[in-house]
Amino acid sequence: MANSGAVSKRKAAEMFRIPKSTLMDKLAGRTPEHRARLDPFTVLTEAEENALVEYRTGMASIGYQVTSNELCLTVKTILD
Repeated sequence: MANSGAVSKRKAAEMFRIPKSTLMDKLAGRTPEHRARLDPFTVLTEAEENALVEYRTGMASIGYQVTSNELCLTVKTILD
């Protein structure tokens, strides 16, 4: 958008509510493409996280939307 010249960089920053300097840094390649997790410590193992993703995906495939509370209870069950 801002790179193509369709919208000015200033206008793009305003539209997406990000600082212009952040946008300029990103466009200039001064920021990493993917940031590491802010908190490198996890509670679930990778296998547990994958199982949780599979559970959530399976529920979504049958049209059931898992609530935040249900997701938290599922994580608690895994940890107990």
